[in-house]
Amino acid sequence: MNKKSILSVGLLSAFIFNATSSFADEQSLALKSSESLELVGKTNKNAVEFALNEPMTFSFTLQCKEGDVTNKFDLVVRRRGDDGVSVTKRFPIKVGETVDYTTSISIPGFVDVRAHIENEAKARLKHTVQFWGGKHKYDICAMMGAGAAISELKQTVAEPADFDAYWAKEISKLEDVPVEAELNCVNTNLNGKCVYAVKVSSPTKQPVTGYIVMDPNAKPGTQSATVEFMGYGCSKQYPLGYATDDIYFQINAHGYELGKDNAYYSEYDKNIRSNGHSYAMDPNQNSNPDTAYFHDMLLRVLRALQYVKSLPQWDGKNLTVAGGSQGGLQSVWAAAHDYDVTKCRIGIVWCCDIGSQTNDKLLRSWHPGWVDALGYYDAVNHAKRISVPVEFDRIGLGDYTCSPRSNAVLYNALQVPVKATWYSGSDHGYVSPWAEKFETSRD
Repeated sequence: MNKKSILSVGLLSAFIFNATSSFADEQSLALKSSESLELVGKTNKNAVEFALNEPMTFSFTLQCKEGDVTNKFDLVVRRRGDDGVSVTKRFPIKVGETVDYTTSISIPGFVDVRAHIENEAKARLKHTVQFWGGKHKYDICAMMGAGAAISELKQTVAEPADFDAYWAKEISKLEDVPVEAELNCVNTNLNGKCVYAVKVSSPTKQPVTGYIVMDPNAKPGTQSATVEFMGYGCSKQYPLGYATDDIYFQINAHGYELGKDNAYYSEYDKNIRSNGHSYAMDPNQNSNPDTAYFHDMLLRVLRALQYVKSLPQWDGKNLTVAGGSQGGLQSVWAAAHDYDVTKCRIGIVWCCDIGSQTNDKLLRSWHPGWVDALGYYDAVNHAKRISVPVEFDRIGLGDYTCSPRSNAVLYNALQVPVKATWYSGSDHGYVSPWAEKFETSRD
């Protein structure tokens, strides 16, 4: 295997490139399809355990699943970091060759190192991958990243001084409306359980709506329960075809009606936009915690838990909350404010350290624009109140919808047993088949 190397260390960003073979006299075979190509990345150690200024080495290997391809390609590597340094380099690569890229960071934080493949016309090559429940054309790329001294990462903007008082007042509004539910059975044969469409009363403008899986004939006090929260968006929610606990309740974030056609949800999405912004993204709406879209969402989260706890089948001692992205944010809210929750299982969590936007150097997550009232909803502030174990199923080191830095700040804010699995080779939705996994934990 031929090997080439690039070195970029700290702010100097000095590069060394060594080519051990030449393409000048080689015959290039036409690449009929890029579907067989894969760019595989490796890191020289646990990617979230680097020290400040310690060299981080990323190895990129171009592989071909079938056929004999000798075409010349370009490997384009881009390095960004929480130190504000951004560097891009291009150099040739063939199937079977490996490039090592080395960098470092001098402050606590992350670097985002990703590479893609281009042909001689400098067009990005793509292949078909499976994620978000479907097949998509996606760049042949390696989404790598690493962190240094990440245990030192802290919240950027302090929480509101009246955080606890505010939420005590708002959550008390749930007491004004009794927990009442309408159930409609939509499937009577899911592993011996029934699936119900559910609407639960709430003091908010919209009720709680979602689907629950349970055995209606189970003996009282015998069933564990999970409440799952959905990610960002306003698309149709479908009846559950799975359940990890005896009682499994999945709710949407909006309280819309279930079982409608796609046009209904498209129109619903339009109606909850504010001042030209998608829901929860309007800074004017978010400037007051009472009017923020997240306000009613949080209360519906807690009402969903109250409903599950009212079921006679619930065993009264096993209650898990779960979700990824926006669902992770909601799970953090749930575990912070419902003291009957016994486990919190989250991943790629949205809206952690939203105030990090006030630091222009830091790599950005996709968040609502910062206004002070968002401090009442920031996952980090709620995480400080959690008293049960927390598990991060996935944090993508190439995810800049919900960045690794923001999730590390959330991880550090927890004062309970916590463990996390960090994926190099993963952005928000896609996990490469070769993705490396790195685990951290704290008692």
